[in-house]
Amino acid sequence: MNKTIPVESIEDGMVLGNSVLNQFSQVLIPAGTVLTSFHKNILARWDVSFIQVKIENESVETTIPEEILLQARNYTLDKMLWTPENDIEKDLMETSIKLKALSLILKGNEYATN
Repeated sequence: MNKTIPVESIEDGMVLGNSVLNQFSQVLIPAGTVLTSFHKNILARWDVSFIQVKIENESVETTIPEEILLQARNYTLDKMLWTPENDIEKDLMETSIKLKALSLILKGNEYATN
């Protein structure tokens, strides 16, 4: 499993989860690289703000509070111009709702209007 962290939080020995690419999709640092302070400095020079590192045995909370899910559902349904009719569309709708809920959590549970 990977975790997104700010470059300034890199610690020696962390393992890069996904390759770092430049704007031309060229690999700057390949996935699997064991990171050091050298990598931290070079990433900062390249203006890379976040990277993904591999994590092990870290429990991730996957339960979204019902109140936030309700806010996300209301927001999403207000913005949608169609009603899901098949399983794929229903899955897309539920994914949209969960993404909005996560967005609300990250923003401090503010009900976004845009």
